[in-house]
Amino acid sequence: EDSIFPVDYLGTQYVVSAYNADPSRRIFVIADTDQTEVRVLGTLEATLMAGEVYSFQESQAVTYLEATHPVYVYQNAGRINCEMGLAFVPPLELNVRQTSNTAAFDVRGIGEANVVMETSQVQSLLVDGAALAAPTVTEVPGQPQWSGVNFSLSNGFHEVQASADFQLGLATGSGQQGGTGLFAYYALSNSSTCGDGNLDPREGCDDGGIVA
Repeated sequence: EDSIFPVDYLGTQYVVSAYNADPSRRIFVIADTDQTEVRVLGTLEATLMAGEVYSFQESQAVTYLEATHPVYVYQNAGRINCEMGLAFVPPLELNVRQTSNTAAFDVRGIGEANVVMETSQVQSLLVDGAALAAPTVTEVPGQPQWSGVNFSLSNGFHEVQASADFQLGLATGSGQQGGTGLFAYYALSNSSTCGDGNLDPREGCDDGGIVA
């Protein structure tokens, strides 16, 4: 139930980042409207009726997906071996505001983060107050205004922040402590009142602008 969202949180453009996991990882696209065309990296892959699902495995670091009508996109991924987790992927339409953003979370064992943000703002990305030493930055194919940033995280508490909007996916895992898989995606809410100091029913967020 935590991964089911109202249809007004859906979109038609998505960027999905790859994680270090086994070949059972998948991307799932679920249509909300009949005759929804789904394109992956510009190629028409499926035409879906409402409720139908198209799934595929990403083949590169970042994958651009678009649909003719709003769709749900879920990612099944993980960090260690075959342990997987499922998370809702926010659409690019939620990345709409030029405001600072911070995501704070705990990593259990080892962590792998994927951030999607405007290419022009990548240099503003900070982890625990410092610039990343050696991130992997990949422009989204066919959409050079967006980039994916991949980096590792150690066990413990972390804060990721930037001077503009971003999405962050986090996969964690530990063979000793147990538990792994794609934990969550974080993105600013597209509610105009998110961040006004009040937790409004429409937002479903902590009013710092983060939905998970």
